[in-house]
Amino acid sequence: MRRWEFIVGGGEGVEDMRKAGEELSFHQGAVESLRFDYTIKSNIESSVYHLKIMRTKLVSFAPYCDVIHDECVAALDDLIPTKGQAWTSVPLWKTLERVVARMSNRVFVGLPLCRNDDYLDLCIGFARNVMGAASLTNLVPKILRPIIGPLLSPYEKHKKLCLKYIGPIIRERIKLKEEEGVMPDDLVTWLIEEAQGEDAKVENLGMRILFVNFASIHTTSMVMSHVLFDLAVRPEYIEPLRQEAQEIIESEGWSKNAIAKLYKMDSFVHESVRYSSLSGISMMRKVCDPNGFKFSNGIVLPYGSSVSVISDAMHHDAAFYPDPNTFDGYRFYKLGKPDLDAGNENEFHMKHAFASLSTHWVLWGLGKHACPGRFFSAHEVRATVAYILLNYDIGLEGNRRPDNRWFAHACAPDVKAHLRFKRRVVGSRD
Repeated sequence: MRRWEFIVGGGEGVEDMRKAGEELSFHQGAVESLRFDYTIKSNIESSVYHLKIMRTKLVSFAPYCDVIHDECVAALDDLIPTKGQAWTSVPLWKTLERVVARMSNRVFVGLPLCRNDDYLDLCIGFARNVMGAASLTNLVPKILRPIIGPLLSPYEKHKKLCLKYIGPIIRERIKLKEEEGVMPDDLVTWLIEEAQGEDAKVENLGMRILFVNFASIHTTSMVMSHVLFDLAVRPEYIEPLRQEAQEIIESEGWSKNAIAKLYKMDSFVHESVRYSSLSGISMMRKVCDPNGFKFSNGIVLPYGSSVSVISDAMHHDAAFYPDPNTFDGYRFYKLGKPDLDAGNENEFHMKHAFASLSTHWVLWGLGKHACPGRFFSAHEVRATVAYILLNYDIGLEGNRRPDNRWFAHACAPDVKAHLRFKRRVVGSRD
């Protein structure tokens, strides 16, 4: 009801989109879809300086792996209150949202704020509030948006809470920078060091932190939920993945390099998301060239139009994935095994890993607009699932995996579904 959408069905069209420059803009597509001009403001609609940070710090995140793991352990202990050998049932997605929010914010804002429940509520609710307001605003006729848009927008509420929780930290850091020149190594500092002009205002820095949370929490927690539900319904994978984690962690700890060697685990995560999907489409773009955008097959999309790739169908296409409707947790491990046997670990990660990119695996997008936080997210997923397998037994409530829920093009695990956890005694590993 909001707009017409052109859908690319694979093949050369996806490659054309990968090669495109700013004539196909991801950012402008997001501005329009999520109505940044009303819902988020804070100069985010015109400035993307945070991407430079995400393409460096959230790719080279090895120095932060110890604190990520520390927060993972603390969060699971707090949120899954197991007693002895009794089973504990928790709402999985809501629990994992909080685990991921705490892990991410341990790197973003540090202790103690990353454990503040009210702040976490703000970070988790931010995305839902923005998407809800944007959906309603996009239904409003364009001529009426300047009147109705601000009434629907959660911006003022978010800014007030942002200044309450993050504002004091930002002001303290700015003062510290002026007086001592040295600041803690986290997202708050990275943003302060890069921000210029309007972006350097305290409220805009705080809203930028919420925006990075938007991109960090929900996709990662959905992936974890899919993976744990799929493991619970396919228990034959649990022991092999547990054994792989045990061997790697005992010899190398919870470092970035160690978690990257969980090849079977990575394959299971990859297959879980391929099989269940997170969305029917991906690579949303807006045509920003006044002359339109011409595909190699001659089709021209007009200026201002929206285009995306039909990702779920591609991820279930037998041309790319033999027997695509069968779940094979070792699918990508088997494809990459020749590279691993030859000692070419980088080839595995480039071609077959969960965070890899290809014209038939478009979860993360492609080209210059590919998600820069995908390596950080993949690490969080593998590290958290590995810790859970080493320290808990898991089980379904009922006899079948909870159905995924589709809303428009988005697919998510059942938000109300529970998973059971029980502490392991033999072979536990912290």
